[in-house]
Amino acid sequence: MQFLVSPKPHKDEHLLAFLMRISWLNHRPSIRDVMHICEIDTKNQRIPYRKLVYGDFELPRLAKALRCDAKAIKSNAARFENGIIDLLGQSYPADMLDFSHPKICHECISEFGYMSALCSLSILNSCPLHRCALSTHWMSGQKLKWADRDFFSRVKDELHISSANDELSIKLSKSLALACSNSSLIDISSTFRSLSLCDALLLIRFIFKFAPEHEKYSSPASAPREIWGNIYSRLSSHPNEVTRIFKSYERQSKCVDGGEGLRVKFPGLYDELYSSQHSKSRAYDLLKAEFETFISGTSSTIYLWNPNHRLISEDCVTRISCKKVMQVLGIRQRGLNRLIDAGLLEQPLTTRKGLSLMDKREVMNFVTLKPYFITMSELCRQLDVGHDVVKSLVKVNLISPVAKPDKHCRDWIFDLRTIKNLVEQLKQRALSCAKNKKLEGAVSIKAMQFRGKTIASCIENMLFGRLGYTFTPDRNKALSLKQFHPIITHTSPPTMQGYLHPWEVSKILDVNINAVYDLAKRGFLDSSTVKLPSQTRPIKVINSKSLGKFTAAYKLKPKNRKNLSCVSGPRIDGGVVCIYLRQEERE
Repeated sequence: MQFLVSPKPHKDEHLLAFLMRISWLNHRPSIRDVMHICEIDTKNQRIPYRKLVYGDFELPRLAKALRCDAKAIKSNAARFENGIIDLLGQSYPADMLDFSHPKICHECISEFGYMSALCSLSILNSCPLHRCALSTHWMSGQKLKWADRDFFSRVKDELHISSANDELSIKLSKSLALACSNSSLIDISSTFRSLSLCDALLLIRFIFKFAPEHEKYSSPASAPREIWGNIYSRLSSHPNEVTRIFKSYERQSKCVDGGEGLRVKFPGLYDELYSSQHSKSRAYDLLKAEFETFISGTSSTIYLWNPNHRLISEDCVTRISCKKVMQVLGIRQRGLNRLIDAGLLEQPLTTRKGLSLMDKREVMNFVTLKPYFITMSELCRQLDVGHDVVKSLVKVNLISPVAKPDKHCRDWIFDLRTIKNLVEQLKQRALSCAKNKKLEGAVSIKAMQFRGKTIASCIENMLFGRLGYTFTPDRNKALSLKQFHPIITHTSPPTMQGYLHPWEVSKILDVNINAVYDLAKRGFLDSSTVKLPSQTRPIKVINSKSLGKFTAAYKLKPKNRKNLSCVSGPRIDGGVVCIYLRQEERE
């Protein structure tokens, strides 16, 4: 059977309202009669309004009765996916649309003769065109129903016309109508600018759902109409409306001893923000950014730490568990306690659940500085000296350790930066920078120990200008103390008058010092044993007169052996060097 009047759906009319208009134009009492004519299943004489809105019925039968293409009707059907309803070219949050009962403007019905799909929005309570309140009841007090008989005929006389709405509701309705008609963007505040209609509705729904004053309302459809204008007004004039909600949740969580996690502090809100359902929503991206700014701010008492809070941005995590710190630094609990006792890390904060948390920024800063903190063995390798020398440098305050051995740890901790600073000062105060350390009077630091001087006292005198020295750079050991060579004057002490040190004799004769001792042993040189103030033990010295007699009578390493005879040597008597007697001395 075909209808006498075959209307086409308007571009802003959903299928349920379109069926209602078909029944009116064809003088049928209700939608149920239209469904009977088209042989559409009425589900036990009930109107399945959700299926009618989604086009989940025998559309070809309706199209045949209207003598039109089924595709033209299908385009006005709603489509539901992942909590979002696509309707007439716009997207809406599913719980922000209410198709259970009609909501109409009596002036729009009289002027245009159909119900706009925009009226199905739960938050729309005013007609954006006529500025009047939308009607939801008959004058008898009964709520409007899709199954009401002679619906359009009763609108003129029996419809309960509500009083005029407030300006906030009218302003909200105009903004929604503008966005729905030309897909323009809604400006709510400086924080949430240029949101699409769907994102703006998601934002308003979020405020309604989590604002503490709206806890008693179970759904947007059950909320009084004046709420939506107030929410829109607060978002327009107060960009910190969202922050107010976060603070209220934080205050409430202080009274709950359930842990320190975000889900405990923000029950429901945290899961809503980071739900995969809203992963592509720009409104929720902005809400998450506001949330992360709030929880990472100095005014917040929320402890953010890994690995529990993996959904939020890594930059917002301000705390880190001690277990994670030990993994990052590659140390155990005893090593972490030592760093804390040494003042390199702050004391951890313990939550009510006994979880120890540390400041993440401080830990990450220490990770970058960790290569500068070295042990005693590493410092000895860098300075190219022994443990005793390092301890003596510490004793005279030339090196300040970060931590000394204690009953829990036997090793030292030094700051390599202070060591580099000490070596750099020594480089700057050196008298010369020579590639060859064999300069006149320049000896190694170790040689100063044989003169009764400790390395620590030498470094101290060099640093304060009391001892001159040269610097010989070593590319392989840039911090080695052996690069510095003190300059000494060869003045003999009073007890050395008339005597020479074996190393002085070795330079005069140009032989090894062992050869000098061998000459003294074989009687070629007169030697004596004396005790010098700078020495801990007596040393052997050579009589300078005997050296003069030896050089006059004998010759070592001659270039020409004419008139010379070898009297001592490795092949003659096992001597260290060959000694040649002059001819005139033999005669």
